[in-house]
Amino acid sequence: MAAPGAYRVKCRICVELTGMLKYPDEVIMPSRALLLSITLLFLVSTSCRDSEQSAGKTGQVPDVVSVRVQTVQKSRRASVFNAGGTVEAREKVDLAFRVPGKVVQVHFKEGDAVRAQQVVAELNAVPFKQAVDAAIDKSAEARVKATRAEAKYRHMKRLYKKKSLSPSDFKKYETASEAAKAALVRAESRLRAARRRLTETRLTSPIKGVVVSRRVKPEQTVVAGYPVFTVVDIDRVNVRVTVPEQEIVHFRQNQSARVLIPSLPGRTFPGEVKMVGLREDPATGGFPLKIEVNNPKRILRDGMSAEVCIENDKTVDILTVPGKAVVRNDQGVAVVYVCVPEQKKVFARPVETGAESGETIEIKKGLTGDERVVIEGGEHLVDGAVVNIVKQE
Repeated sequence: MAAPGAYRVKCRICVELTGMLKYPDEVIMPSRALLLSITLLFLVSTSCRDSEQSAGKTGQVPDVVSVRVQTVQKSRRASVFNAGGTVEAREKVDLAFRVPGKVVQVHFKEGDAVRAQQVVAELNAVPFKQAVDAAIDKSAEARVKATRAEAKYRHMKRLYKKKSLSPSDFKKYETASEAAKAALVRAESRLRAARRRLTETRLTSPIKGVVVSRRVKPEQTVVAGYPVFTVVDIDRVNVRVTVPEQEIVHFRQNQSARVLIPSLPGRTFPGEVKMVGLREDPATGGFPLKIEVNNPKRILRDGMSAEVCIENDKTVDILTVPGKAVVRNDQGVAVVYVCVPEQKKVFARPVETGAESGETIEIKKGLTGDERVVIEGGEHLVDGAVVNIVKQE
């Protein structure tokens, strides 16, 4: 007997996942559970059929792909020299007081721009002014003594010529006059030195540039020669690279160059060769080459890493293909599809690309130059695909 409130049913369940038909025995199932089971079964079956139909549509790949092919082009171009280098400020100076003293004013901080001959810091000038005043007094006193000694010497010289003065006495006046003159020279020299030392209490920058380092603050006592500021001129910068001995003969002054900065991707800075080394650098085993780059916005900084590209007067053979012939595979590797007409197939060939020129791109590795590559239709290809060549160039 069936339980109260239940239906005695016989159901035939089609299991889509296994493709098998099952005929279960009679089961006792509450009415709500029966409806829920039927609904779920219907949804699963519908989803499976839709997925299979969708997969069937997207998985279709044409058996034969129509393509256009072109023979790899051979040509010659100027050799491009590439080297890594370092950006250097065109001029760099350390500023130091030439006299010791206490700093009373500091006019600039790091990052500030300065003009040539602009005062950047000052020492307490009072003791130096006092030294100048004392030197002025000493110089005036020495001048008076020298004037008197000279006048007396001339008077005694006249007496000596008249035989009214002995040679030994005349010699004393002559010596005294010369000594007074020498004392005056020394006094005037000390005065000039005192005045120079007074001017040196004001530290100036000899170049226009930017303060990149400050090592002093007000009320600090400094010694002579201690660098308190570093100023660099980076409105124009130099990039130094090393060139091998066998390559240096292909460079000359005023050659154009391109400078790339790894930390500034996508930016290229034009430059010009300003110095070609005439002597090998023992430290590097190569010859130095200096490229000058205008830097009015001061984007390039002293010490940055740089990459330099220079076309020299040496020529090299190169292979080129249309840029659209190069595609990326699933791993992101650059490939071209090489056509083998006898087999009516194409095969993926990994390549290393070089410089682009208009609609063509240089192939540095991966091709020999005799191949015919696909230039249209490559987006539908896989390695070993059968093709129909509709046009050959």
